[in-house]
Amino acid sequence: MRARARPHRAALPLLACALWAGCYFPEPAPLSEAQRAQVAAHLLSPTPAARAALGARQVGAEVGGLLRVIGVDLDRAEARPGEVVTATYYLEALDDIPAGTQLLVHLQGPRQGAFQNLDHAPVGGLLPLSALRRGQVVRDVQRFRLSPRFPPAQATLYLGLFRGAERLPAALGALPPGAARAAGVAVDGQRRVAVASLKVGAGRHRPHAKAAALGARPRPAVDGRLDDPAWAAASWTRWWGAPSGEPGAQAPATRAKFVWAPDALYVAVECRDTDVWSTFTARDSDTWEQEVVEVFLDPDGDHLDYLELQVTPANVVFDARFASYRKDLPAARAWDMRGLETGVWVDGTLNERGDQDRAWTAELRIPASEVPGAALPLAANARWRLNLFRFDAPQGGPQRAAALSPPVVPDFHALDAFADLTLLPEPAPAPAPAPAPQP
Repeated sequence: MRARARPHRAALPLLACALWAGCYFPEPAPLSEAQRAQVAAHLLSPTPAARAALGARQVGAEVGGLLRVIGVDLDRAEARPGEVVTATYYLEALDDIPAGTQLLVHLQGPRQGAFQNLDHAPVGGLLPLSALRRGQVVRDVQRFRLSPRFPPAQATLYLGLFRGAERLPAALGALPPGAARAAGVAVDGQRRVAVASLKVGAGRHRPHAKAAALGARPRPAVDGRLDDPAWAAASWTRWWGAPSGEPGAQAPATRAKFVWAPDALYVAVECRDTDVWSTFTARDSDTWEQEVVEVFLDPDGDHLDYLELQVTPANVVFDARFASYRKDLPAARAWDMRGLETGVWVDGTLNERGDQDRAWTAELRIPASEVPGAALPLAANARWRLNLFRFDAPQGGPQRAAALSPPVVPDFHALDAFADLTLLPEPAPAPAPAPAPQP
């Protein structure tokens, strides 16, 4: 089965914005019944004695006369870049909190680059602080991935409040000064309360893939078959893991190959699959709802102007260009990549749900001129940041996913989790055989 996506010429520029004072979290839409139950499960009504025991680390600091940080739990004392840390904050509303008041959470160490902004709304964004009533206590659990770029350091976790560009004043509250010092609780010059510390160790190596040089070989046909000489020279990645990164977690069998030319990157993804199907027919549909291969590209790793490309087993394309992290999906998906070619080969029968298929393969030719942050022309030893995912939706079972570089957190746009791709130089030609000795 062979098909190509027609080149599209429309391109919409996207404008990134930055809020220097902190992240802003708008009031959420009305909650579903399940979401209301989730919020209710995190609201506590502790007795005074039980309140004093909330959190392994007692804090007791007060911010803006509105919020008391009762205590904090960290699930570990030490972590390495790229690992996931779970922090639990026990927060009490001292008064009704005005709308627009946001929770500040920073992780910061003494070295250059040792900073991570973890601002958020409690209960996974479902509970704005303004929804808390006086005397209510919320158990706010935040699971975050430590940035792969965070340098080794003894880092401090800070909490605070801000409203617009203003940070609200903080005080130590009822905790005695000696006990506060012993626990490492303090208020710094930036109106932040130091509530916990985390030792950050040396980082792990992120997954590393390699792209073979096309060189003098003919260009691949982009039909999904991978029977071209160029693909024979490329190496498969390892079989991918589950996005959770948990050891032993099941993931559909998936792997990839890469080939590069000065003007394009070729990507091939093999998906083992006993039930190959897709009902989407229109470009830029919500293809992630069924079976699909996803390719994320951020070559320079700046987290700006990154691309998301998807191909279904029916060779329907989704392409989007995000100005920054998850910014403005409608505008991002309105962009079409000029010169994109895709092809799919099904080892089986597409959309015959009652038979046994074997696999499907997606092949892409990605024009380098359409990839923000790519140095042109492409050259040997260049390194790109990228990630690949695959969704499988077997009949009668839940949708499953596989990842080249598992993001660990439930977010395929986790840009810090992207793998490295190195463009390999063309192998040197084999030396000519020595002439036969003269008789």
